[in-house]
Amino acid sequence: MSSPIHAQTTTVWDGGPNGTGTSWATAENWTTDSALPSAVNSNVLIDNRTNPGTISTLTISNTRTLGLITFDNVNSVLAATLNVDTNGSGTTARTLTLHSGITLQNTATTVAFRGSNGTLSMVLGANNVFTTSTDSYLQINSGVVISGGFGITVAGTGAVGLNAPNTFTGGVTVQNGSTLRVGAGTQGNSSSSTVTAGVLVSGQAGTGTLTLQNGSTLVSGGSGARTLNNNLTLEGSVTFGAAATYTGSFTFTSVNSTVDDTLNLTTPSTITLLGNTTVTSLVTTSFFNGVNGAFSLTKQGPGILRMSATNTYSGGTTVASGTLEFGRTGSLGTGTVTLGSAGGGNASLLNYLAGWTLANNIIVAAGSGGTLTLGYTSGAAFSGLFSGNITLNDAVTLRSDAADGFALRLSGSISGAYDLTKTGTGTVRIESNNTGFSGRTLITAGTVQLGSLSGSTAGALGTGEIVNDAALVINRTNDFTMGNVISGTGSITQTGTGTTTLTAANTYSGVTSLNAGSLLAANASGSATGSGAVSTASGTTLGGTGTIAPGGTNGVIIGGTVAPGVAGTNDGVGTLTFTPVDGNVSLQAGSSVVFELRANSDSDRIVFDASGSGQMDFSQMSAGSISVIFTGGYTPALNDSFDLIDWAAVSGSGMSGLSAGLLSLTTTGFDPSWTWDTSLFADSGVISIVIVPEPGRMVLLIVAAVALLSRRRR
Repeated sequence: MSSPIHAQTTTVWDGGPNGTGTSWATAENWTTDSALPSAVNSNVLIDNRTNPGTISTLTISNTRTLGLITFDNVNSVLAATLNVDTNGSGTTARTLTLHSGITLQNTATTVAFRGSNGTLSMVLGANNVFTTSTDSYLQINSGVVISGGFGITVAGTGAVGLNAPNTFTGGVTVQNGSTLRVGAGTQGNSSSSTVTAGVLVSGQAGTGTLTLQNGSTLVSGGSGARTLNNNLTLEGSVTFGAAATYTGSFTFTSVNSTVDDTLNLTTPSTITLLGNTTVTSLVTTSFFNGVNGAFSLTKQGPGILRMSATNTYSGGTTVASGTLEFGRTGSLGTGTVTLGSAGGGNASLLNYLAGWTLANNIIVAAGSGGTLTLGYTSGAAFSGLFSGNITLNDAVTLRSDAADGFALRLSGSISGAYDLTKTGTGTVRIESNNTGFSGRTLITAGTVQLGSLSGSTAGALGTGEIVNDAALVINRTNDFTMGNVISGTGSITQTGTGTTTLTAANTYSGVTSLNAGSLLAANASGSATGSGAVSTASGTTLGGTGTIAPGGTNGVIIGGTVAPGVAGTNDGVGTLTFTPVDGNVSLQAGSSVVFELRANSDSDRIVFDASGSGQMDFSQMSAGSISVIFTGGYTPALNDSFDLIDWAAVSGSGMSGLSAGLLSLTTTGFDPSWTWDTSLFADSGVISIVIVPEPGRMVLLIVAAVALLSRRRR
């Protein structure tokens, strides 16, 4: 078989007769005692000097073209630090052109190309591989500039240092398990470094893309400002300086940087991104501290990017896919945040530290094909606030893992026709009225609260349906009309001191709890409170002109006041209807009922129409708990009568414990000869104004009562 074209030749170093030679130009320093060939296929092996460890410097002493240079310490003959210089003396410049690379094997030695006694230039004649063994360090010092149109791959388990303002254009790839050091001194106690103050200068990693593969490491040493011109593709770990020495800033000047994994910056530190930077996190968490400049930042890939400092960049942030976690107010600069991208899949924007605000406006992008999430994941005793406006061009999930009593707060306006889905065991507080939101709200876990922590005059979910399978809390301090249709299996609790009016035919099956303020049913059909049980606390008011219709054995337990009608409408006079099935409407001890009378036969009324065995139970009420008052300038007149409670459509008794002794009746405007007739109240819920009975007038009373009963609608 013929030899391949450019067959490799290897020349082995022996250091001459005494092993003490230092110059590559001296023929007897090679085992062949002939000059080192200069060719693309000429390899060099330095491994077997006669006197181990006595030589600390080698000189290339000529301009050379080589293939692969290997330093092998299998026989333990290399010094702990071996410097490769230009010449032994003088100032003649030399050029070393490499076509394969440099390898440190079987050694923990530091090999430093220093360029002393004349300028040493290194040219990449092809793509090179710089390979190191464990604990070894290949250092190209700041006086040795690497040029050429090719790139370098950093391989092996040791470290490679690039410290000059290099100009090669093929980029650097750092393989899994390998380390690239830029702007750093030598390993250990080596004194061979000529890096000024360890400052990373422009071009130290060349001008091409710097790719750090998963499991690789990039380290910059010393203190002071750092500038990296390279486009950066990062899958490994990056550490810029040590906490004890790093006090400067780091600048990405590339227009298109890609970060795929961990970017760790010790504090205090600043990153200035002069170009638009794409950050792709594939494995774990990334940190950007102090990001400044008029640029945009895009996060893509399925992993996590964490922004934990106060940043001032102004070009906006896009979370195209994966997760971006922000930790402080201002972490995402001052521009608009876009969540998701067309075809981008899942994307999350999470507040992971407690007590901070994201003031940026948020646009939820259309067509992601995945789940888009805005969330607060801290379990600390603080709330997280999104105060910017949120525009929905796609559905979004609101995730809250807040501790009890705290919440993910949304105080900006929400607009759009897409769904909001609440997940997580914590609370989301809606603190804007969101009149431009018409999508559905799906509460799948935890709590959605309308209004602020202590109650507020704003907090609503637009006009769309609310599918509540967990908990909805209303904490408003003003009059609030809720026209959303509410379905699902969850509960509704009013904790605010305001008045909430439910106008829809709701179908939710959870409990309705009125713990504060007033709740008015104003639905034209169905049930304002769905099919679940209803409970009201002392000091509250349940009223309205609609229907409350618990299903099955669910009932209504009244601990506060029942006041039919709606204030400001018809002088507050109206009819409130209860239509349970087998459940009772039970008025508890301390509860009360208030009826307003507006004109003859025109008054507040309670209609009880149980379709099963349900009853309305007044037996726990105290004497005088049912008040009757005048409203709307009503002037009482003799023989006026009022149908206050109607249960005529109920088969069976319908009422329990109803008696005239429960009534507290006003007589404002009465003629001294008038009185209230309550004799029909316990049996029919009717009261009338009559003349004080005398024996001869009893017949007239009976006639009036019969006439009234004939007028009632049954």
